[in-house]
Amino acid sequence: MKIYLFYNYDLVLLVFDNFQKIFDKMEKFAGYGFNKSHSVAYAMLSYQTAYLKTYFPTEFFSAALSSDMDNTNKIINLLNACKQSNIKVNLPDINQSKYKFYPVTNNIINYGLGAIKGVGESAALHINEVIEDNGFFSDINDFCCRVNLNTVNSGTIESLISAGCFDCISLKSRSHNIKNVQNYISHGHKRQIDIAAGQNELFSEVVTKNENINISNSQNKTNPTNDELTKERKVLGYYLSSHPMKSYSKELSDMNLKSLQDINNLILAGSNSKFNSTIAGVIIDSRSQKISKNKFITIYKVDDGTQQINVSFFEDKYLKYKNILKEDTILFFHGEIFIDDYDSQLSMKAEKVFSLDDAREQYSKYLYITLSSNMVSKQKIYDIKNIFETYDSGKTKLLLSFKTRDFIAPINSDKEIYVKITDSLISEIRAIAGNDSVTIKYQ
Repeated sequence: MKIYLFYNYDLVLLVFDNFQKIFDKMEKFAGYGFNKSHSVAYAMLSYQTAYLKTYFPTEFFSAALSSDMDNTNKIINLLNACKQSNIKVNLPDINQSKYKFYPVTNNIINYGLGAIKGVGESAALHINEVIEDNGFFSDINDFCCRVNLNTVNSGTIESLISAGCFDCISLKSRSHNIKNVQNYISHGHKRQIDIAAGQNELFSEVVTKNENINISNSQNKTNPTNDELTKERKVLGYYLSSHPMKSYSKELSDMNLKSLQDINNLILAGSNSKFNSTIAGVIIDSRSQKISKNKFITIYKVDDGTQQINVSFFEDKYLKYKNILKEDTILFFHGEIFIDDYDSQLSMKAEKVFSLDDAREQYSKYLYITLSSNMVSKQKIYDIKNIFETYDSGKTKLLLSFKTRDFIAPINSDKEIYVKITDSLISEIRAIAGNDSVTIKYQ
């Protein structure tokens, strides 16, 4: 092969007789040389991480979670992996959590403050430093009195409350504490100014460095409301303390719906690789994916508290149901369920979507209301009657009964009553007749 170079008007002829042979050898080496070296490196890393994950799983996951604290999607995947490995990740605790995740025992990890959205590294490290210097915080007021409120501002404190960081030291609900954040901050500012001026209340309690704050978990254990759980997920990316589906577990069981975990196990057992079914869950994430020119599908990640599933909608289905496809709302999805060959994830091609109220309308047969003699008065019966008239647009038959200490007797009505079952209807009746007064009978 000949190459001609023109330089300074002189013709220089360079002949490489073996150039083609050399190039052929380079091409052949490129076909396996890079891959081989790559494979060796990956093999070493795979062996090392597999060893750590097998023999030091808590330490392994703590390090993995800490290395990806700014990536919510990776945190979610790792938290799911912890769950599958029977490793518990504790809810963030203002007195126990460090900046990073760290192992407590062989199967327990403390959540890292740095992984909470809205809590930066400087704020988390400052909180740890205050605890190290002067001991644990006794309550939110004490917290606001001792931290630098420029470093730990109102937004940071709201994120900490939403994440459940103060559940261990506060008798109040998260909603109450968020509502009163500015009051806590004002009190903290005043207290810090007084201390700087040399003033101190005569009988104020000072927490020393060696003092431990021990408040009984049973006293402070609160069940977050669904609104509080939504805020928790917003800052953690994950339902950690509980799940919105939990309060409806009995009702969903009565509908004969399988959990995602049960469905996944059923497919893995090999009885069915694909089948149509209805599932319930809450949307926690969504994305669009191009499948061909000018064609997209929308994929929602749905969580039911036992597992997650990717639910995909083609454009026509998406446009039909987009108004009810909202995050953190319990929804029902019907379609073909399978395990995706590409990512081995449980998946569904959705055909229909409907709300909890629609599911109740579709699956319910009767609504039983039991009026107890010690809970009901003439006025309450009149109030209940007004409630029924407000929700009389449904198809579920209402059955009334009266309960005394000795017997339960049905209450007959001149005409059959039908209602539309909603959370509001159930809440209003329970507020009058008691928590055990409402039962939904499903087909």
